[in-house]
Amino acid sequence: MFAANALLVGEASRRIDYSWGFFIALLVNSVVAVVFVAVDALLSGSTMAWDPVPLLLFALAGVFATYLGRMLFYVTVVGMGPSRASAFQITQPLSASVLALVFLGQRLSVAQVSLMLLVLGGLFIVNRSRAAVAPEGQAPEAAQPDRLGTVDGAVATVQRVKGMAVRQQLLIAALGSGVAYAAANVLRSAAINRLNEPFVGSLLGALAGLACYLVFNVRVCEVPARLRATERRALVMFMGCGVLSILGQTASIASLRYLPVAIANLFAVSIPIVVVPVSVLLLHNREGVTRRTVIGVLVTWAGVVGMVVV
Repeated sequence: MFAANALLVGEASRRIDYSWGFFIALLVNSVVAVVFVAVDALLSGSTMAWDPVPLLLFALAGVFATYLGRMLFYVTVVGMGPSRASAFQITQPLSASVLALVFLGQRLSVAQVSLMLLVLGGLFIVNRSRAAVAPEGQAPEAAQPDRLGTVDGAVATVQRVKGMAVRQQLLIAALGSGVAYAAANVLRSAAINRLNEPFVGSLLGALAGLACYLVFNVRVCEVPARLRATERRALVMFMGCGVLSILGQTASIASLRYLPVAIANLFAVSIPIVVVPVSVLLLHNREGVTRRTVIGVLVTWAGVVGMVVV
C-alpha cells in the first residue's frame, strides 16, 4: 500500500504541489478511517471496550508521525534535498529498536539485528543512488512552499533555534524526524497490545494529525476555495493516495501486535524494493534507476527475505 501510494504521489505531485496534496490525502484519511470503523463495528456486532490509555496513545502517535515527523522532514527536504533527506529516514528502525527496548522491553535476536543492518545497508545504497521514492508521508520531490505555509512554517520553526549553524540545525531536524516516526510506532505498539483496534488507531492518528495541520499550518478559510480550484485529476489522485495511505497505516498498526516495533518499522521504510522495479518496468525509469540502485534493492531484498524466514 505504501509503495502504491508513493508511486501515485509521484504522479499527482507533478500537477499540484505536494504539501496541498498531502492535506487532501489527510482529509480523505480521516473520512475513510471513519467509514472503516463504522463498517467494522456493524459487521462485528460488538462494542469496543472503553480504555482511554490506548486511545490517547493512538492520538499521540498521530501527532508524532503525521505532524511532527513530517514537518521536520520538510525542513530537511528544503535544506538538504530529497535524496539526502530520505537517506536519514533509514535511521527509523534503529531509533525504534532503542525506544522499544527502553519503553516496551522488546529485544531483538542477533540474527534479527544482523538482517536489519543488511536491510538498512541496502536502503542506504538505494537512497544514495538518487532512485528512492519517499515513504508514505514524505515528499518524493523537493518540497515547494505554498499558501498553506507547510514548508515555510517548518523552516521557520528550525530557524528559531539560535546559536547553531544551519548544518547542525538540519542534522537535528533529520534525526528528529526519524525519531518522531519511530516514537509513533512505539506508541502504536503499546496501544495495539492493550486495545486491538487498528482501524480506531488509524482514525485517531489521522484526526490528530489533521487537527495539528488545521491549527498550525492551514488558513482554514482558504480550504474550500482551494479545493474547488484544484485540478480535478490531481484531486482524484491525491484522494486515492489518502485511501492507500490509510489502508497501509492500518495494516502497519495491526502488524505491531505480532512483530517487534523495529521489524515492523523496517518493512514500512523498505518500499523502494517495490517502487524501483515498477519504475523500471512501467514508468520508463523515471526515477533514474542505476546499477547501484539495483545492487541496493537486491541487498535489501536479501535482508527482507531473511527476516521473513527468521
